[in-house]
Amino acid sequence: MQAIIRYLKNLYSAPFQATLVIAFMLVPALAVSVGLWVISITIDSYLAEAMSERIDRDIHLAETFYTIKLHQVSGIASRLSVHPHVISSIEAANRGDQQALSVIDEEINNKALGLTYEGNHFVILLNNAGDVLVGRLITTTGDQIPLISGGNWSALGVIAQVQALGSPIESTEVIPVELLAQIGAAEQAQVTLIETERAAPQLYDTREGSAALALVGAAPIWDGDQLLGTAVVFHMFNNDFSLVDQIKDAAQIDTATIFFGDLRVSTNVMTETGERAVGTRVSQEVSEIVLYGGQDYVGTAFVVNENYLTHYKPLFDYSGQVVGMLYAGARQASFLRLLNTFDQRVALMAIFMFVFTF
Repeated sequence: MQAIIRYLKNLYSAPFQATLVIAFMLVPALAVSVGLWVISITIDSYLAEAMSERIDRDIHLAETFYTIKLHQVSGIASRLSVHPHVISSIEAANRGDQQALSVIDEEINNKALGLTYEGNHFVILLNNAGDVLVGRLITTTGDQIPLISGGNWSALGVIAQVQALGSPIESTEVIPVELLAQIGAAEQAQVTLIETERAAPQLYDTREGSAALALVGAAPIWDGDQLLGTAVVFHMFNNDFSLVDQIKDAAQIDTATIFFGDLRVSTNVMTETGERAVGTRVSQEVSEIVLYGGQDYVGTAFVVNENYLTHYKPLFDYSGQVVGMLYAGARQASFLRLLNTFDQRVALMAIFMFVFTF
């Protein structure tokens, strides 16, 4: 009997009781900690998925604004091409008749009023040989500046295609510096190339920096079955930020960019010094997929000097050739800060619950 009593005393001694207490306290503490850890992983995954969906939404909105702008430009060209005053005056204007040129110029002014304050736009009329008869530059501030009349644009592929098909075309096009110089627009197109980390060794298009990427609407001018000329309206992206800023402000997108080839010509991505990153180039990883492969790029990409969560879409000209890219994205650092802040709070809660159980 004494042996049994001694055994029970040893069994329920203080060290053993302490062990039981600690064990019973650890069970809920560990359960809470594991629960918080699972919640953290679940919410992190949800936030990552939500961010991905947001980038998809951003590029969809950017593409929508881009398309609306293209339709607007094309609509002006189409309305000019069918206006009776333009049709009745173009042959006389082709002979140098100043009154006819004034009539056409007035119609350009009337049709271009809706373009005011939405970026620079160029409106020109060509005869059936592609010679520039008359034109206007409508500036962002609403000024209407006569363009240099002269030169020939028949070498521009989309113009030749419009005249060959006899129907309007709207597309994203590269306008060579030689044609821009004919109407006094070469200076606006100039972009200084900036050496960019992770960019491809060679430019995608050797004309980058001098030629322009533009939204172009071109419509044939018919008088019955006779082709008289072509009405052309284009919005040049080089050094014009109206569309990317409209996309950012109206759609609440973090950053948007339009590329000519792999060169940023219109952007609200900023450099470390707070300047627009015009003249910088896309990473080689992106250019290989989007420019050379003609496919979307979705995911993390190096943008100027840091990683962004991105979506790039190729831009095609009238012939189906990739000439540039449309981009929407957000800084990865901002997203990672959100995740880190949340994870830190979860960790503090786990520590608090663990300590509280004691």
